[in-house]
Amino acid sequence: MTQIQKLYGRIKNNPRNVSYDDLSKLMEYFGFEVRNRASHYTFRHERLKEIITVKKEPGQIKAVYVKRCLAAIDVISKE
Repeated sequence: MTQIQKLYGRIKNNPRNVSYDDLSKLMEYFGFEVRNRASHYTFRHERLKEIITVKKEPGQIKAVYVKRCLAAIDVISKE
C-alpha cells in the first residue's frame, strides 16, 4: 500500500481530523491544481466543472470541505 493510499484511507475514515497539508497533498496527487486566494484555497481539475473552495484556518479543516474534496476525488477516480 502506498503512502497516498494510506493517506486517502485515513482521511476517508476520519474527515474531521485533517490538516490542510495532508488534504493538499492528496488533491495534488489526483491532478488538482491548487491556488491560494488570501484565506481560501481553490482546487480545480480539468475534468470537473466545479471548483472546490476550502477556507484555511489554523488547525484542522472543517469536515464539510474534506467531504467535498473526497467526493471530487471519487468522481475523478471512476473516470
